[in-house]
Formats: sequence, structure tokens, C-alpha cells
Amino acid sequence: MLRIMIGGAIGLLVGAAVGQLLKARGGTCPLTCNPIGGALFGAMLGAALAGSFGASGRAGKALANVTGIASAAELDAMVAAPRPVLVDFYADNCSYCVQLAPTISALAEQYLGRADVVKVNTSNVPELASRYRIQGVPTVLLFAGGKEVRRWVGAKGIGEYQAEMDAAVSPAEPERKNI
Repeated sequence: MLRIMIGGAIGLLVGAAVGQLLKARGGTCPLTCNPIGGALFGAMLGAALAGSFGASGRAGKALANVTGIASAAELDAMVAAPRPVLVDFYADNCSYCVQLAPTISALAEQYLGRADVVKVNTSNVPELASRYRIQGVPTVLLFAGGKEVRRWVGAKGIGEYQAEMDAAVSPAEPERKNI
């Protein structure tokens, strides 16, 4: 929101200056031939541009309860832990990754305390992308007991992830025999 307000303010000032300049030349556009029209037009354009720039890169934006992985050692430690780990491999310029981000956030919220949900930017940690043979993003891996148990390539519906997460979080208990 602050970015939009700043963009609008800058646009207002630039638009007013352009309106003043074009007013002296006898412009015919009602929005830019006077300082007030130019200021209004500039404020709207500046706010719109500032808002659109803020929309890029949402795939990597910090999500509630989702940990961003910055190194291979960090992911190795999480995978070795007893809890299941859902890993979203993504790239900032991937539109499908942006679409998947709310699903990943919802899964993190749903399994909070029972599983870890993390994101790995393949551009920032290429050694992990290579190690896990990530050939396209988004790719989501589920680890349980230190091993990969499921892989999804491309954005999927939340139900597909939930079914596997439920199985990993509460594995079936072994049968008990009465002696």
C-alpha cells in the first residue's frame, strides 16, 4: 500500500509539471494541457505502475509458516528431522509458482506443528535443484523419515498434497498381536 501511495505522489508531481509545461504550448488533451489534469493523470498512472511492480515475485515472497531455505545444509537438517517436510522448488519468474504459493501457505498453516513446509528458490540454491533433479518448476517434494516419498511436477490442487501429507504425518500403526 505504501508503494502505491508513493507512486501516486511521484506521479502527481510529474503530472503537474508536464501539465504546466504543455499548458504553455497549448495542448489539446484535457488531462495534460493543465497542471491539475496532469497531476490527476500522473497520480493515477504512478499508483497503477507502483501496484503492478509490487505484484512481481510473489512466488518467493515470505509466506506465513513457510520457511525459505538458503543452503543445502539447512534443507539437509530439516529432512533429517523426524517430522515430514514438504519442499516447494520454485523460481521468481514462474507464473505457476506464483499460483501455487497460496496453496503452499495453506498447507503450512494446516500442518503447523506436525510437518514442515519450506520453499527453495532454484536460482539461489542451484545445488539443491541439481541434487534432487529438478527439471522444471514448480516441483514439490515430500520427505518422510529422511527419504523422498512423493514428487509433484507442476501446480496441483491442495487435495493432492493433503492426501500424501496426511499419510506422512500419521503413518499407519503396525498391527499389534496379543500374546
